[in-house]
Amino acid sequence: GPPAPRAAVGRAMPDLKKRIRPGGLELDPTDCAIVVHYDVEYISKGGDGRESKLVKVESKVTRVVLKTLKPTSNTARMAEDVVRKCKYIAPQEQPLVEQLLAQLQERIASGGAGAESKGEDWKDEEDKGRVRVREEDLGEARMEEVETYLELLYEGQEDMTEKIHGTAMLLKLCYNVGNLEVLIQNNTIMGALSRVLSDEFKKSMDLCYNIVRIFLAFSNFAEMHPILANYRVGVAMLKILELEAKRIGHREEIARKHAAEDAEAAKALEDPNLTIEERSRIDHDITRRQRDAAKAKALCQKQDRLLFAVFYVLMNLAQDLGVERKMIKKKLIEYLLLLLDRGSANLLVMVCAFLKKLSVFEENVEAMVDAGAVPRVARLLPCSNEPLMHMALRLLFNLSFHGEAREEMLKASLLPKLVALLKKPAFRGKTLQLLYHLSASDRCKALFTYTDAVPIVMKFLLNFPQPQVPGELGALAVNLSLNARNAEIMASGRSLGQLIERLCSTKDRLLAKVARNIALWTFNLQAETQNPQREYRQRHVWAPHVRSLLSLCTQHDASSDLIVEVIGTLACLSTHDLPRNTSWSDLMHEYQLTSFIIKLLVPGMSEPDMALEVVLFVGQLAMDPEAAPLLASSQVIRCLYELMKDKGDDAEIVLQLLVAFRRLCVHDATREELLYSTRAVVDMMEQLRSEHPRIREAADACLQVVLEADRGGSMGQQIRKRRFESYNRKWLEAMEMDGISFRQDAEGADPMLDGPPQYHHQGGGGGPGVATHPGEYKAEYGGFADQGGYGMDSTGNFTDEAHGYEERVSLDVDTLEQAADGGYYDHHDGPGGNYKGWD
Repeated sequence: GPPAPRAAVGRAMPDLKKRIRPGGLELDPTDCAIVVHYDVEYISKGGDGRESKLVKVESKVTRVVLKTLKPTSNTARMAEDVVRKCKYIAPQEQPLVEQLLAQLQERIASGGAGAESKGEDWKDEEDKGRVRVREEDLGEARMEEVETYLELLYEGQEDMTEKIHGTAMLLKLCYNVGNLEVLIQNNTIMGALSRVLSDEFKKSMDLCYNIVRIFLAFSNFAEMHPILANYRVGVAMLKILELEAKRIGHREEIARKHAAEDAEAAKALEDPNLTIEERSRIDHDITRRQRDAAKAKALCQKQDRLLFAVFYVLMNLAQDLGVERKMIKKKLIEYLLLLLDRGSANLLVMVCAFLKKLSVFEENVEAMVDAGAVPRVARLLPCSNEPLMHMALRLLFNLSFHGEAREEMLKASLLPKLVALLKKPAFRGKTLQLLYHLSASDRCKALFTYTDAVPIVMKFLLNFPQPQVPGELGALAVNLSLNARNAEIMASGRSLGQLIERLCSTKDRLLAKVARNIALWTFNLQAETQNPQREYRQRHVWAPHVRSLLSLCTQHDASSDLIVEVIGTLACLSTHDLPRNTSWSDLMHEYQLTSFIIKLLVPGMSEPDMALEVVLFVGQLAMDPEAAPLLASSQVIRCLYELMKDKGDDAEIVLQLLVAFRRLCVHDATREELLYSTRAVVDMMEQLRSEHPRIREAADACLQVVLEADRGGSMGQQIRKRRFESYNRKWLEAMEMDGISFRQDAEGADPMLDGPPQYHHQGGGGGPGVATHPGEYKAEYGGFADQGGYGMDSTGNFTDEAHGYEERVSLDVDTLEQAADGGYYDHHDGPGGNYKGWD
């Protein structure tokens, strides 16, 4: 016969036996919960107590609410707790439960889980219970009764109770994913829901919330977005946002008014002459305002749930970039930023997730920065809600690609907060990436000195369990080491020794870059002192590690990238950094450095980066007088000259070659090898015509050293002639344009050597601007007086006006890598935006 009515079943319960048959498991579409389906079978008992037949089967659903699930929770242990505490889940379903928990963790990380916060304050302590199981009998909502629920939407034009009940039943049907396609294909249901929402959203927040959650269930599937667009669901969501924004503004205005009234009341109550009636009236007003504040708080909690669902729907629909752009034009960013001061953790996670999605585009980032988003997001750190902190960090990371946003982060005192987060493994990965972006600014590098960042980063570098440190950690350390004070901290104690030890064992290129920047710091210290022999206080820093670095770079299995960095480090070490009673010549013998250098400078084979560092290293070796004979007796100088011809189009290499040539010309042995075994002097004179001022200065400095050694010879005469033409090039060009020629006065006499030249105008008469000696022409025709140079005095003798020449020079050209000043970081090899966090 037909199944007995429910009441009858309840009366016959003593004669029936219940059997639970577990069903399927699925995720709740909106809450952080697992929906458990099961069947309750009622079996009648025979006279002998045995089971006779099945009387009734009821399909029921229970929801396992996971209130404390976090992205870092142990899903295996939590799945075990869920299976143990929920009797409707079979033990063999534990792997499926663990899989569903992992999916919930991903949803939480993207701001999608836990739609209902129940008004909890995100700053309060978390619930102590791990899992809370709540059983809700949702069996009353049936697909067969859809028409009944639909009829409720047309009743009660003034009383919203029936409409709220009807939408609640439809919402329960949406818990079953299998019902969604049937419901969204029903034009009557969709038309009624969209109409009721459009007409009644101002009258009942509960009604609005139910319908929005129904649309939220549909919006989780991209295939259903076109249907939602046909019913203008996105427009309806934006209208709700506009209304709630006005309500928020109104409540804030009332709150300010009540605060002012409370201040006046407190002041009035201090009056001793206040009558009893007046005091009673003031107390009554205070109580009324407190009551209104409690009601407003309850409404805010309900409003937060509604706004969460609305933003969730909009974020799902914004998968279409065209739809997203339309939302932005409707003040979406303004609405999102308005809610960054709310107290609901779930709503804040959703707002940050949506802003993070929008921050992919630069124009959106600019709008956020202009609207003051950075200090508002920075206030969320730190807090007790881990999903919110994760999302806030991800949002700040996206914003940090914008220079103005980074400045706002520094103004908001975000740097100390981020350094504190480095001590928490759950946030370390994204925090390191964000700190790396901030460290790109020289001003921010200096601010790191006033935090514990440098010791913490060094600890991570030295103790990281894997052989290669993560890109974000190594890149941050490289940037920090470019600051002098940070480099000093890194070199203090045993840190540098441990760094070199790890470098030698792991051959990590990023560690080599850090060591190189520390070496640049000690190099600059020597350059800043008048007498390094007496004033240089860091000679003990590198002495124990020079041989380790030489052994590392001369190993056969060393990679070219590693050799580049280690050679760059050695190029920054002077004789004062070497071990006591040790010179570069000793080390050249010990490690056969001349053969090693020649191998690295094979013409046509050496990479530009490698060639540049080797040239710098040779320039450092040339500073040691004892090393000069070794360099002269090898093929090193010939290789440098061949490199000049091979890499003549690389301005930075040419510049550093000229610096090395100048140092080689100081010593007799290397000078003779350079001048008489190569055509280096000709190349130096050619570089006087270079378009780069620093190359011209370096070439002139080289020629000056050669001139001092051979002032009376033919080479010295040719050098002076070329230098005169170089420094007075514009004057000579102007003379040629006016038809004025320059000639030698007497046979075998050179005016540049023997006295002031005679100038003759081909057309007769003196040309305009003719002076008595070339020194005047140099200034008049815009020569190199501003850079210093060489001219003639009234007696025809050369006057040296050159400025002091730095030992380490570099081109002032933006497109050139600054290897000469050392410590540059190759951003192409550095980390990008897709780093994996690590615990």
